[in-house]
This record gives sequence, C-alpha cells and structure tokens, in this order.
Amino acid sequence: MSTPLPPHPDRIRIVSTPGICGGRPRIDGHRITVEDVVFWHERQGMTPGEIVADYPTLTLSDVHAALAYYHRCSRSDVTPCQTIIYLYTISQAL
Repeated sequence: MSTPLPPHPDRIRIVSTPGICGGRPRIDGHRITVEDVVFWHERQGMTPGEIVADYPTLTLSDVHAALAYYHRCSRSDVTPCQTIIYLYTISQAL
C-alpha cells in the first residue's frame, strides 16, 4: 500500500467547510471565497496586489492560490461564481 502524497500547497490554503460560506471553496481562515477573488480579478480588473491592498489580511500567496484553484478545477466547483458575474452584469445594465 502506498503512502498518499501531501496535498498541493494551494489546496491547504483553499478549504470548503459545510456551514461556512455555503460550503463554497474559500481561503482558509477567511470568509473570502474563491468566487470573490475571481470576481475582483477578472470582472473588476483588480490585480492581486490591489486585492491584497483592499483586504490586508490576505497575502499574495492566498490570492494566487484562489486563482490557481479556480483555473485548475472544473467550473462545476465554482458555479456560483457564474451567477455572481451574471448578477453583476445585470446590475451594471440597470
């Protein structure tokens, strides 16, 4: 029987806990979800440095881990992100 490999470092930073943020993937120790980071970065055009400046409890490593998680995982893991982006787009049109 082989020994399982330790999780990838950004997997330790990104957690999903039932009852916290609806169980959606989030940055460990924060209520900031992967969806939040992706929204700020891709839809609002914020750089990782700007996100850290606005949320100083985050590190650049946290932000990059969230973005890596988003891009590496299937879209089904972050489906609510699409809903947030859709609602943001609708609100901008009003």
